[in-house]
Amino acid sequence: MSKTKSAQKATLEKKLILKEILAPKIQDFESLFASLEFGSFSHSISLQEYQIAALKSAIAALSLYTQSPDSLYQSYLECGLEGITKEQINTASFWMATGSGKSIVMIKLIALLHDLFGLKTLPAKPIMLLVPNDKILEQFKAHIKEYNTYQSKKLH
Repeated sequence: MSKTKSAQKATLEKKLILKEILAPKIQDFESLFASLEFGSFSHSISLQEYQIAALKSAIAALSLYTQSPDSLYQSYLECGLEGITKEQINTASFWMATGSGKSIVMIKLIALLHDLFGLKTLPAKPIMLLVPNDKILEQFKAHIKEYNTYQSKKLH
């Protein structure tokens, strides 16, 4: 591996801190995951294992943040982010390749969050979706329409 690629890999690994924090804790959420349906999306789309893993990580991160923010904050500090404040740990992102289904993952996450809000597992909060351009907005609308034709609980 070249020096440039090694440096890029090291930089990438530093940026995936939340993934590192979640890895040893993800099994603690199996009972929560068991109450949710991850795989189905529409008649023609079923989520892939990597998409389901992304959803589980997002739900685990949100659960950690809402249930034990001090513990989550401490985990960030233990990963070497001494300059981070508690107010800065309320973010996460999906880092996935173009065409890997981020839109589908985000729509499914919204549906799962509504389920968790209903179960009172997570506090109900408004959800705002920001997209970079009209093309992506239309893609989201089409995926939501497709999701709604297949699911009994509709997204609006």
